[in-house]
Amino acid sequence: MRKPCVLHFKNLKVILFINFKRLKQMNKPTPNNLAEKVKNKTIRREDSQKNASQVLLGFKMFGIVGWSVVIPTLAGTALGMWLDEKYPGPRSYTLMLLVAGLFLGSAGAWFWVEKQHREIHQKKKEGEDK
Repeated sequence: MRKPCVLHFKNLKVILFINFKRLKQMNKPTPNNLAEKVKNKTIRREDSQKNASQVLLGFKMFGIVGWSVVIPTLAGTALGMWLDEKYPGPRSYTLMLLVAGLFLGSAGAWFWVEKQHREIHQKKKEGEDK
């Protein structure tokens, strides 16, 4: 059913007959439009899940790097304290092994982070080539 729609432009009066049922149907999603909307929502959801997993990966990496430095440092300190107690002398085994453990832990963490960095960039490069 067409209803008159009156538009006023300065001194000009325009009367349009608009089929409102047809207009409402035009705004309804068509099957193709609906499929496209679902596809877009799925892509957005997957992107948000990837971002969330990257945040969790960052926390995981932070924890692994921290523990890979702390454990050798504490092990070196404990061994040094035991050696100082067992074999007292002018040199401090505790201090030497603490520094050695810190150095070994830091080097191990550095190599691990570099390895992860290479793997991430390799995956990105493979994704761009496809």
